[in-house]
Amino acid sequence: MLLWPGLVWLAVTIAWELSGFDLAASDLVACDTGGFPAKHAWWARGLLHDWSKPVIPVVASICLLTTILSIWWQRLRPWWLPALAVALTIGISTGIVGLLKDTTNRHPPWSLQRYGGEVPHTELWEGPAPGFDRASGKPSGEGWPAGHASGGFALIGLWFVARRMGTRRAWLWALPAILLGGAFALAQHWRGAHFLSHNLYSIAICWTVGVLIDRFASRRARRTASCRTPTSSRSSTASSWQCLTARDPRPGWPGATRRW
Repeated sequence: MLLWPGLVWLAVTIAWELSGFDLAASDLVACDTGGFPAKHAWWARGLLHDWSKPVIPVVASICLLTTILSIWWQRLRPWWLPALAVALTIGISTGIVGLLKDTTNRHPPWSLQRYGGEVPHTELWEGPAPGFDRASGKPSGEGWPAGHASGGFALIGLWFVARRMGTRRAWLWALPAILLGGAFALAQHWRGAHFLSHNLYSIAICWTVGVLIDRFASRRARRTASCRTPTSSRSSTASSWQCLTARDPRPGWPGATRRW
């Protein structure tokens, strides 16, 4: 069921792009003479791009290190699967976005003729503008989807983990993805690095990856459970995680009664 919000969001994103709202939204933050005033602004380029770039790799590295250290450190063993799920969500989401950026050759708004650049605007499904494809020898675009914002949106893995663990107010763990991803997205939009739809596509990718990792991790937890689970479907998974914590030397999830 969790895949449906991602599919609906993708449909809305495609409709947004078809509507021409991308250009209208970028026109609002561009100069009348072309270009984007915030392209080199300290808050957009410095604070919310250059300086904040290491944040997401650090989070993913901490999660991955937790998983590795849990092999030897007893105290970390209940957290190996939640930490791995978050690390995989971040790594796979940003990896897919990075691969698409490298292969689609879409130029950012600041490179378009409309905003003082030299590249003619084309729609996503039309491919690169003539004379600006990779065969032309000119620099590639790497403007679709939004790479920087995808790192923030990939933190949605924290919410999936908190939800599966039965954490109270699990929605709070979605705030890092919403706030950080949203801040990155708006900063890059103001700089002219991306159209708004580029960020919407990244959200759809991160959500879909999060759903798939969540399902994989939950099946892993159920397979390694060593005690009988109750008949209730909702409490069954929670009990299997609690059972894993108590009995399995490499438990899948912390007990569902744990509160963060």
